[in-house]
Amino acid sequence: MDEQLKQKFRRLHGTLSPYAALSFVPPIFHIQLHGNALDQVMQRYEMLFTALQDRRAYCIFCYSFDLTPWLLHGVRQMESELNSRFPNLELIHLGNTLEHCRLLAEAGERAVFCNQNCFIDERIFRPDPAVTQRLDAVYDATLTPIKRHNLANRIASLGLIYYPTPYDDPDYVARIKHELAHAHWFNHDAAGTHHLLNPREVARALNDCRVGLCLSDQEGAMWASMQYLLSGLPVVSTPSEGGRDEFFDARYVETVPAEAEAVAGAVAELVAARLDPEAIRRATLERMQPHRDRFIALIQELYDRSGVNRRFADEWNAIFFNRMIAQRSHLETIARMQQAWAGS
Repeated sequence: MDEQLKQKFRRLHGTLSPYAALSFVPPIFHIQLHGNALDQVMQRYEMLFTALQDRRAYCIFCYSFDLTPWLLHGVRQMESELNSRFPNLELIHLGNTLEHCRLLAEAGERAVFCNQNCFIDERIFRPDPAVTQRLDAVYDATLTPIKRHNLANRIASLGLIYYPTPYDDPDYVARIKHELAHAHWFNHDAAGTHHLLNPREVARALNDCRVGLCLSDQEGAMWASMQYLLSGLPVVSTPSEGGRDEFFDARYVETVPAEAEAVAGAVAELVAARLDPEAIRRATLERMQPHRDRFIALIQELYDRSGVNRRFADEWNAIFFNRMIAQRSHLETIARMQQAWAGS
């Protein structure tokens, strides 16, 4: 790639990024951080933050990864860089676990206990009694080693959902596709060609299955784990760090050793138990609500501090969308933000 093309790509990369604009007066942004992209935050959001000029604004970060010491160090470096470049931008972190909040607080950063999985849209992911479940288990996970797909190789009736990433190892992907060739690959058409599933297509696929799998040992809170539960699927999980177990309940989640035989045995037990999907969903929603309440209270606090006479609880249904993260154009956001400022 020649240098001119590289520069064009960098400019494009800096105008389009994943986030949610929760408010323009005051400016409040919700951004998910990825462990392999912490050093790109400035590049990705510099255009947006520069447009704030000297206005007080707030950036709320949530995490797709477990806060290991190395990643926590990266977060601190990222925050230091942003504080230096944009002193009027207040940074607030959402912890997937209480331990995450403690680690962030010890580093002098503000953290609110609000697990990212509370932002999965329960209007999309729900049980569908009209669908006949034909597969015993489903695993929704990228084809990367941390997901440990090999632990599902003893499950004869298996469905798989995945999406490619720039960090995929072609050899690993090929090996898993060969090892789990007996599985139903929801992303593949009749010719075996991969296509991305949108959230509603994922929801339909989950309703085709009886049990959800969570097989990594250390990652973030794992969006798929909440999608399973809201769809009424019991879960088989291995012990993990990162926060996905925040919404787990022993009544419908079995945590087993990281052994293929144990995973297959637990799936068989949960299939035989014939648990009520609506009961799983109700219990999950009950566990989700305190996290959403803390998030709504946080935004209300920022409104009050900014002298804005609005109730975020009244705006929630209009603002909320699945995951609260979408690919957005900085140019469009800046135009809408400036329009809001002119009318305030």
